[in-house]
Amino acid sequence: MYKILIIEDEEMVAQDLTIKLKKLGYEIVGIASTMESATELTLNTSPDIYITDIALEGQAYDGIDIINHLYSLHKAPVIYLTASSESTTVKKALASLPAAFMLKPFRVSEFSINIDLAISNFQSNYSLKKANELITDSIFIPDNFVYRRIKKNDILYIQADSGYLNIFTSKGNKHNVSTPLKNFERQFKDSNFVRISKSYIVNIDYVSAINGNLLYLGSGKSFKIGPTKRQELLSSFPVLRTK
Repeated sequence: MYKILIIEDEEMVAQDLTIKLKKLGYEIVGIASTMESATELTLNTSPDIYITDIALEGQAYDGIDIINHLYSLHKAPVIYLTASSESTTVKKALASLPAAFMLKPFRVSEFSINIDLAISNFQSNYSLKKANELITDSIFIPDNFVYRRIKKNDILYIQADSGYLNIFTSKGNKHNVSTPLKNFERQFKDSNFVRISKSYIVNIDYVSAINGNLLYLGSGKSFKIGPTKRQELLSSFPVLRTK
């Protein structure tokens, strides 16, 4: 039977859900309420489906943030639990391509249908092996309800813009994404992308010169390097020392 990871901060809700889902024949691999515990359980158990409350009280991340992180480790369909149908919450959740939403209070009998459909659809569209193979040369960014592919080597730099970020490419395109720069940095680990200040990450393949606290790209654009970032940046390059 399918393995389920529950992400829920209310212990009574989580335990009640566990008991009822076990009665339906599902295996509960664990209950998480934080990014750290969800990550550990995912790596140790490789669940077939995530059932996740969107609102996690007192946590630095909500359920959607946690799922976006878990997708980079192990892809599986997600069913979101929510007491809110607020459009901003729904729009944010839709970006993670959930299998279903279930509004609280819900009937546990609804889970059996949603779980079976979610996993069946997921396996039909992607083999589990393919779903967990990362495409290493590109990233996919949300654009309304479409995910657009951008080749990593086409990205010149990424700029923080309040709670958003702007991705600038060598082809002259600018992509605006509703996520902070730290989220990009956390999700897309790549030695070619180096944070040079609070507001910028650059693709070092395009760096043409470094002069004091200024960095230049081949396009001619210059950036101020943060006071604590210069040494880290220089360590990314083989530098010929004269002494």
